[in-house]
Amino acid sequence: MTDTEYDYPSDTAGIGSALGAWGAAWQSGRCSPDDLLDVLGWWSSRHRVIAADAAAAQELSLNPEGEESDALLRLVREGSGQGLAVLLVAPGDMLGLPLRGPVTMAALEAGELLVVPGRYALIPRRLDRYTIGWGVHTLIGSLAVPVTHSLGEVEYELREGIRSATDIVAGLRMPRNSSAVDRPDPRQVVAAMTRLAAQQLPPGVNPRAERILEQAAHVAAILSVAGAAAPDFGISAGQQQNGDSALRELGRTVRIARMSATNAVIEELVSGKRV
Repeated sequence: MTDTEYDYPSDTAGIGSALGAWGAAWQSGRCSPDDLLDVLGWWSSRHRVIAADAAAAQELSLNPEGEESDALLRLVREGSGQGLAVLLVAPGDMLGLPLRGPVTMAALEAGELLVVPGRYALIPRRLDRYTIGWGVHTLIGSLAVPVTHSLGEVEYELREGIRSATDIVAGLRMPRNSSAVDRPDPRQVVAAMTRLAAQQLPPGVNPRAERILEQAAHVAAILSVAGAAAPDFGISAGQQQNGDSALRELGRTVRIARMSATNAVIEELVSGKRV
């Protein structure tokens, strides 16, 4: 299949987590660098590493015009021994990033970043249909906080979240001008999006982490369906506000679950010890 035939995702959601997990697998001898690049190829066939500030350009000797995926592999190799960490951020939940500035704006636009190895942040951005640019930002005077909650805790929270999210979708009012014929079944939409959103992990990793990421993808798909119908939450303004609040809280539950599971996999691969 050629690039022109392949329908790449329109955004970069999940690619930072995939780079962290597969990068750790590569450094622990569980896969080859080609395996890592093959996984990233699901999002895009080309990757460019671009210094986002002068410090990163100078310290890492990055070409001002950007560099190919070899530079991405070099960054992962140098940083993995000191601890890669995935952060999924949202407005009001920046996990130790500065309140404002270039790294914060880029992180909010992407929704995720990979800390490598604690001084730099790799933030993905789609440059065109076939290319993802990885901005290398220097983290100065800020502490990006890795999130790795107990997997048992986040799995419980996700199970509760699935029940809550299902109740939310069941209570959605469809627009008055839509009919049962022209609107898709929300359950079918959720099932399709869950299959698309499920994050790939290296083979043989913690099965609980795999299960958590599958559950998180399911909740995220429900939230996407509910978010698209957000103007139709209930009848009163109070019902709409409660619905919006529930979506935000579930969104945070999903982010924490994905971060915890992915960072647990990274830690296990690097240390060789079960988290």
